[in-house]
Amino acid sequence: MTQVPFAVIFDADGVLFDSEQTSLAAFIETVAEFGPELDGDDIVANCGQTDAAILTYLAREHGTEIEYEEFKRRKFEKYCERVRDTPIEVFEGVTELIGALEDQEIPFALASSGAPEKIEFNLFQTGLADRFRIIVSGEALGTSKPDPGIFLHTASLLEMPTNRCLVIEDSVNGVAAAKSAGMTCVAVTNTFHRSQLRHADLVVDSLLELSFVRLHDLALRRLAQSAMS
Repeated sequence: MTQVPFAVIFDADGVLFDSEQTSLAAFIETVAEFGPELDGDDIVANCGQTDAAILTYLAREHGTEIEYEEFKRRKFEKYCERVRDTPIEVFEGVTELIGALEDQEIPFALASSGAPEKIEFNLFQTGLADRFRIIVSGEALGTSKPDPGIFLHTASLLEMPTNRCLVIEDSVNGVAAAKSAGMTCVAVTNTFHRSQLRHADLVVDSLLELSFVRLHDLALRRLAQSAMS
């Protein structure tokens, strides 16, 4: 598939789905059940992380030991309860961009730190379940952003070299993971301020600002830089 100019890897919460605040609320409420009160730095550090990585962080930074399966179950329960009250929606520009990639036969995938059941739940809730052929869960894979493992694994499934992969992210950890993987990164300001996302190759306020042509230009620029280095 290397004759294709590039491939796109989408994060899920905060990129495809307007669900990041719901996810954060469920995370904060679940942690509160077990004791520690989180501050802003804690939230930034754990946005885009797997449940396993979150529990490692809580043990290290707060001395709080929480059983993994119980934490995962309670957090997903709280997330589903909130979605039942306020259904999540797809961000503007998502279906248009996916359609443009399909029209141009550009491969794309979903790579999220979330658990498989949450990813599947969101896809069915928003009607996107049949649009993604490749779906990677960091929780199932056992790797958590900012480690690049989830993106490297996704690139292998896409059968694309890393310098031909373009990642769309919304979190600081996600941007760091994409850059560590040697990929071009577009960050969207749905969750963090653009100053926090400054290490991305491009920062946009909406996926409406993206098009096949703009992504193609970014990909070609990256390939030219790779050839010169």
